[in-house]
Amino acid sequence: MRRKFVRGVAGWIFGLAVSVFLISMWGRSVVSDGATLAQAAEPLAATNQVAAIVSNWLREEMIDAGFPADAARTAADDLVGSPGLAGAMGRLTVEVTRAAASPGPGEAVVDAAAILLPAVPDLTRALSMATGSPIDESSVAAAVSSLDPIVVVAEGQSRAVGPSSTAASRLGVASVLALSTMFVVGWALVATTDEERLVELRKLLNRVALGALSFTVMLRLGSWVLSPRGGRAPVSEAMSVITASKWMVPFIVSLSAGTLALAAHETKRALRRRRSKLGETGEAVVSAADTVERAV
Repeated sequence: MRRKFVRGVAGWIFGLAVSVFLISMWGRSVVSDGATLAQAAEPLAATNQVAAIVSNWLREEMIDAGFPADAARTAADDLVGSPGLAGAMGRLTVEVTRAAASPGPGEAVVDAAAILLPAVPDLTRALSMATGSPIDESSVAAAVSSLDPIVVVAEGQSRAVGPSSTAASRLGVASVLALSTMFVVGWALVATTDEERLVELRKLLNRVALGALSFTVMLRLGSWVLSPRGGRAPVSEAMSVITASKWMVPFIVSLSAGTLALAAHETKRALRRRRSKLGETGEAVVSAADTVERAV
């Protein structure tokens, strides 16, 4: 009874280690992929939170450029709501995400002037309406061109995302620990089994393969549920991009474990056929010996 209980606990630990390994592997691949994070961040430019951040930043920059505070505040609010700035906001969000996920310990900046220059006509129109007097577009373009780059990550500061981020390193450590636990606990289960060891090994590999396949199906299903085709919110669209991005990671784990389980099954069958042939040969030898003995 005690041995069954210990094996049951070990089996639970093995399943938990499989889940942690799959989640950490998938999470690290997502966190380390700056292109995927940038694609997921692009829809977030349409949210009110990002619009408020961009509006405050534009207001401060226009005040620093010499425009009146009230006019700068009104123009920034009107400009954020205009369709002309939608593309610039999306591109700005993407570039900020790419900079945050860039590798290396160096400084990461975004050239905001180059991104906002196409929106100069809309900015000029908004400032003219806010001040009540026409403003030269060339002066607005000069003010936009003089904008300082946005410092996303300062020199020596750790990245929030990306391959060199703290999140990626912690997820990597979690995946290594989970994989080590799978090997140790799996070896203990195989070594203490009442059945043949190849049979127990095949069972464990099948658990890994089915668990990884279930995780893959959940990712694909989650991406379909959160798809923006049905008029979903920008946050749902971003989550849909993330869940659909790295579904091949658990699928490859499932395929590898399934292949090893199949190899263990075929090895078991080959050994069984070999034993059967050896048994038949032994019976034939015994039968021949009995025949000779009777003749003598």
